[in-house]
Amino acid sequence: MKYKTFIVCLWAAAAAGTLILLGVGYFYSTHFPNLTLSNSNWGTFGDFFGGTLNPIFSFLSFILLLVTLSLQLNEREKRDIQYKQGLHDQLVENEERRIADNLSFRDKRFFELTSLMHEIAKSTSVGFGTHASLVEGHRSINMTWHKLDATLPKHNGTKFRRFNDVKKSYDEWRGIYWPHVGSYFELVFFIVGEFVTPHDLDQDIDREQREKYYMMLRAQLSLQERNILFYEMISSKVWHKYAQSLLERGFWRGGNDSLNKHRSDFIARSSIIFSSRESQEPST
Repeated sequence: MKYKTFIVCLWAAAAAGTLILLGVGYFYSTHFPNLTLSNSNWGTFGDFFGGTLNPIFSFLSFILLLVTLSLQLNEREKRDIQYKQGLHDQLVENEERRIADNLSFRDKRFFELTSLMHEIAKSTSVGFGTHASLVEGHRSINMTWHKLDATLPKHNGTKFRRFNDVKKSYDEWRGIYWPHVGSYFELVFFIVGEFVTPHDLDQDIDREQREKYYMMLRAQLSLQERNILFYEMISSKVWHKYAQSLLERGFWRGGNDSLNKHRSDFIARSSIIFSSRESQEPST
């Protein structure tokens, strides 16, 4: 666009110069119809030409100089804008690459941990009964749940009594089976805290990314394993803070234990208990 403007100005200057020359010729023809050898006549004509036309040509040259300077300034400004835009684009690209690399690292870390989780499950073995043979793998973990479910209270007493009875049954179960399955669930809890829940996560993992991790982890846990996680959460000072978030997202949807409908009450009760204990602890 600026180049076209410059060309138009050149053509305008050329047209003006042509008109001026034609005007000079017309002036000469009207005042000096014939060529003359008189020095005075040529002097008069020269004075007219120099005194009148030189300022006009100087003015046109000045206009062309201004146009040239304006074009140069515009081009410089355009280059500066392009440089700044290129620098901005480079910074944005570097930031996007950093986030992508970080997510790639987190994805790799997530899959490594879930793979380790299954390796631990494979090495888990539990014996049920004095002379019973050992049950191994995820099947052994699922069978420990059936042992817990069989001891959970079935009464419909008050919320306080129901929670205490459930807690008592779980503590007894935990004392027997946690040494066998605890390593597996501790790793699951670590994955939940690191990737799934909003706690302790940096800004590079957005809600959509956390939801992806949540869905993948949930799909790899059996219903029985998720049920055990729940009762461990409401019994743990460290892990109970994750229970409400997982409940709202349907982590225990489809749970078939007899107290499934009371999960919200259990979570609220455990939060009250742990908050009360924290308030009673002496400050250091």
